[in-house]
Amino acid sequence: MDVEDQSHFSFWIVSVQGDRTPQESLQRVVDACRELSNISSFPVPSELKIGTMDILVSISDQLQKLDPFIENVIRKLAQYIVDIIRHNNPKEVASSQLPEGVHDALYVGTGSARFTVAEYLKKFQWDVARYPLKQPLPVIVDSISKLVTQIETDYKQKASTYNGVCQNIQAFEKKVSGNLLVRSLASLVKPEHIIPDSEYLQTLLVVVPRNSIKEWQSSYERFNQYVVPRSSDTIAEDPEFYLVTVTVMKKIVDEFKQKARESKFVVRDFEFDPKGADKENKDKDSLLTQRSKQQGPLLIWLKANYNLAFTAWIHVKALRVFVESVLRYGIPVNFASFVMIHKPKTDRRVHDYLCTTFGHADDRYLEAEAVELPAGLGFTQADYRPYVFFPVNLNLLEK
Repeated sequence: MDVEDQSHFSFWIVSVQGDRTPQESLQRVVDACRELSNISSFPVPSELKIGTMDILVSISDQLQKLDPFIENVIRKLAQYIVDIIRHNNPKEVASSQLPEGVHDALYVGTGSARFTVAEYLKKFQWDVARYPLKQPLPVIVDSISKLVTQIETDYKQKASTYNGVCQNIQAFEKKVSGNLLVRSLASLVKPEHIIPDSEYLQTLLVVVPRNSIKEWQSSYERFNQYVVPRSSDTIAEDPEFYLVTVTVMKKIVDEFKQKARESKFVVRDFEFDPKGADKENKDKDSLLTQRSKQQGPLLIWLKANYNLAFTAWIHVKALRVFVESVLRYGIPVNFASFVMIHKPKTDRRVHDYLCTTFGHADDRYLEAEAVELPAGLGFTQADYRPYVFFPVNLNLLEK
């Protein structure tokens, strides 16, 4: 079964009570569901320190909260990786397709041991170096929680800094590419459009709606007797507006603006600077340089911490399997855990096959309507099945 496109498949981690050996239990699942699901072992170390039942119940509650928290952090990191790569490929910013390089960036592992997230799940091995089996379960859970909490904190700080630069770039682009009501006029107004420094006269720049240009041409001279006749020229236009000049006596500027406003013409506040266009270009280049300098280190950090967070998440899944299996099946530890991958439309049939195969050995399942389930299992009476079951949503770019 091709599992490269994670969005088209259901991924489950399942645990069943062990037979004489975990391999026998796994084989029973394979025999029962081979036509419906791709099945592979999900080895959870039986050597994990159990502690007391009270500790297990407490850890079960912690893991139930930690699991979605880590998943949410992973999704933030994955989506931000996509955003950064889009910024590196301006032609793909508006595209709905994932930009080139995203799939490679979302691999986990290092060197030759790099996998898609689906491959990592199928080939999962407990990381003894990072999470030693001799450590008590609460210590392992706490270390994972602190790791991912720190990743989220650092992510927020780094994203805030980078987003600030991107927002400045967006504001600048709006400033130079918006309509004539809001855009910068520095690149549009030339020296010949403006009356040079004058003690008495001032050139105003007025934005006129396209459907009102004739009204402007026939009325602006009557706004005040100190308007210079026939001084209005069109210097720019866009699909909505014209930008026109008009020369007036300085002493009536405020009155002219009020008259223009009453006729729905907008006098732009503008002070001519012959170097204004060059300054804008330098400002834009500076912002783009800032973003470019931040992108490389930020993308490296995102990839590394996405890797850490994802592997921590699957270890949390393994911990949940262990804890719920011990609470469900008791001690000594004896369960078989495995990954099942299949089309979502077969979810119900796979559940039915598992219930048929393992339900006979579970009195709680056989008498589900009459028995009160113990606290801390993470599911309700109606959800009870004769096996431990955790879905894993690997469509990490899902909105």
